[in-house]
Amino acid sequence: MSTVADTYKYVIGVDTHAKTRTYAVVAAATGAVIDTASFPTTDAGTARAIAWIERRSDGQQLAAVEGTGSYGATVTRALTIAGIRVCEVKPPKRQARDGHGKTDQIDAVAAARTALGTDATALILPRADGLRSALRVLLVARHSIDSQRTSDRNALNALLRIINLGLDVRAPLTNTQVDIIAAWRDRSSDDTAAAVARSEARRLASAIHQRTRELETNHAALSKHVDELAPGI
Repeated sequence: MSTVADTYKYVIGVDTHAKTRTYAVVAAATGAVIDTASFPTTDAGTARAIAWIERRSDGQQLAAVEGTGSYGATVTRALTIAGIRVCEVKPPKRQARDGHGKTDQIDAVAAARTALGTDATALILPRADGLRSALRVLLVARHSIDSQRTSDRNALNALLRIINLGLDVRAPLTNTQVDIIAAWRDRSSDDTAAAVARSEARRLASAIHQRTRELETNHAALSKHVDELAPGI
């Protein structure tokens, strides 16, 4: 088994929060704490933190970051760009800190030492950040599109129950009925109310079709990116 201590000279533990991050540089061979410091989560603060790390460590470095997909996402990208390998560690359990008191420094050191006790081949590496971000955007968009389509379908149902345009709408509209409505043309026999209702019904049915096409496109993009992130899932 190749341990982290065998592979890396220093491990940098990173305790992440919304406004600040605390870093601890730990010697991999001994577990000794070289130094700890906190920096803002701003771009400037992250740059200062990386410069601070470089001044206190050289050779093979491993950063053990809490929450690489949330509060630690930005620093994960910055560390990777700086040439420092990153692994993900889970925050220590509350009972593991009993008697020590919770401080950011303690958590940063704990993050580093958690990585130290791990087989180097079993490190949890951050997933492809760009793909995860893309999936989050697509899922939010999907929820929005689906909500709008449901709203349009409900509005169409309500409209056709208020003004009779010749369809049986006692039950929720079927997809076939939506297709029929989308193809409606103006009728000279309609009075003003029926003419306006027919036009609005056609608009709503067309909007439902458009949302359905958008959902199909969204699903194709989701499938593509999920397959890139986790082939065969």
